[in-house]
Amino acid sequence: MSLPAAETKMASRVLPKSTRVRNGGLFARMTLATRLAVAMTFLVAVAVIAVGWLNYRSLEQALLPRVLDRIEAHARLIATELESHAAGARRDVASYRYIPGFAGLIRARMSGGADLADGVPASVWRQRIAMHFSAELEAKPAYAMIRLIGVDDNQREIVRVDRSGPDGGVRVVPDAELQERGNRYYFKETVGLPPGQIYVSPVKLDHIDGGDPRTATLRIGTPIFAPDGKPFGILILNVDMSRVFGHILSTIRPGANLYVVNEHGDYLVHPDKTREFSQELGRASSAGRRTGRRTFRRWPLLSAACKAATTSCRTKPGGRAEWRSRRSCSRASSGSR
Repeated sequence: MSLPAAETKMASRVLPKSTRVRNGGLFARMTLATRLAVAMTFLVAVAVIAVGWLNYRSLEQALLPRVLDRIEAHARLIATELESHAAGARRDVASYRYIPGFAGLIRARMSGGADLADGVPASVWRQRIAMHFSAELEAKPAYAMIRLIGVDDNQREIVRVDRSGPDGGVRVVPDAELQERGNRYYFKETVGLPPGQIYVSPVKLDHIDGGDPRTATLRIGTPIFAPDGKPFGILILNVDMSRVFGHILSTIRPGANLYVVNEHGDYLVHPDKTREFSQELGRASSAGRRTGRRTFRRWPLLSAACKAATTSCRTKPGGRAEWRSRRSCSRASSGSR
């Protein structure tokens, strides 16, 4: 049975609308109250997220500078501690110049074997000096070696006390083991200094003759002069910086990392031990130079700090220090004996 034309036309108009209502989905079938509730929930969620983000940004702006200031203060404290170790060693070397045994030894050697003032032979003066050096090493664990090296006899060691004894004990090296050191860089640097000045080397690895590098070492020296003003020799102190580095590493917070670099960007302290002293250990010199450049690119402020700092200095009479090369820099330096 067919519908009248008027009813057919009306159905064609009404049917798409009902179809659209059925196809409008869940939101179309919601009541007005439900729609208002959804809208309010959405607005509340947006407001909570906005407030949370603003609070996070405020806390970040307030706390981040404080955290950075704390890290900087800790790094400066560590740098000050490193400097204090070097400064203490410089003071000790300056005081060693006045050991009474030096004057007696110089007089004995100049007179051919015995001090003309009291008849004490040079060997006895050497023993007294060695006893003094031994006491210093016993009292200061960071000191690895103290030597008196003469300018005569091919710049041979006159007295040497080190930690080559059993279990790392202090040992006075016998005459047969004393060696010539005139070709060493620290001897050349120190022997040419005027009276009263101090030489401080960069931090380098200490080498056993014919062996592999072992410890990070800072060398501090001063010239010794005879009464006539001519150079008699040098006094040189080896400071075991690995002990110093180990101490400062024990002071950092859990989860924090400490980096110490020299003026070339070579790491002296790094969480990855294989990256320490990369240039000195011969891990491809070009690669080592690239490592230094990468270090300064990574931390540009560190490069400026290293340029402003130094490691080698000469202490002039009156206590004034003249710095000659750059000292190690910290962020929270092939040597021979």
